[in-house]
Amino acid sequence: MNDDQACHRALIATISQGAALDQKACAAVGAMSLDQAYRAQRRAVAAIGAPSGYKIALATVASQAQFGMSEPAIGILRSSQFLTTGAVVALTDSPDVLIAFEPDLLVTVSDTAINDAETIEQVAAALGSVSAFAEVPQLLSLPTGPSRAPMFVATNAGARLGIVGDTIAFDGKEMVGRLAAMRVTVQDESGAVVSTAQGSELMGHPLNPALFLVRKLRQQGQRLKVGDRISLGSFAPPQPVKGGAFRVVYEGLGDNPLVVEVSFQ
Repeated sequence: MNDDQACHRALIATISQGAALDQKACAAVGAMSLDQAYRAQRRAVAAIGAPSGYKIALATVASQAQFGMSEPAIGILRSSQFLTTGAVVALTDSPDVLIAFEPDLLVTVSDTAINDAETIEQVAAALGSVSAFAEVPQLLSLPTGPSRAPMFVATNAGARLGIVGDTIAFDGKEMVGRLAAMRVTVQDESGAVVSTAQGSELMGHPLNPALFLVRKLRQQGQRLKVGDRISLGSFAPPQPVKGGAFRVVYEGLGDNPLVVEVSFQ
């Protein structure tokens, strides 16, 4: 087995099984450009299963700086990674892989015209639904320095699981304003408030991450398809978890709040 094959298998193990990355086998990844790292990511995910969506990671300047990046990163999601609200997620005992929790938001593509979008209004017109969504990323032990960014991208930007909660139809005309003004509140199992955020705190508007994704995929020669799900990014920093439960409430998107719940053990 040559070095490329060994790294490819190591990336598959990390992305599909949550295994700690074999950094010795994948030493060459650290010297890759981001374009090369994305190609390694796509190749590894394709060997696991068909993509059914994408996630946007590192949506803040501060989080990008931690990985030596100047823009968000994207990861690929598969249908097996989506669980329903109330799911119980098993923790890992690996010291090199931490399970985290993030309050996120999920939208579903209803029109391939999204691939030609240049504004958030055009993105909105091509979406069919919006869901309460809790992402459960895996935080890997990665090297510091210039190699950190390509390592993060090649390992699929920390994608692990996502919990889908209440879902409503996406009314493009009304939803653009509602998304910016909505309130996102995270509660722990006791009901205590862990964090709050307004929709506009996510890259200025929650659909800006989707527009970034469209443009990034265009650069890569990739396209979104009808039915693809987009995890837009987190409304709070990732919180490593060792147990307990979280409830995320989204107020202002519909007549009633949208809710998603997840517990860890």
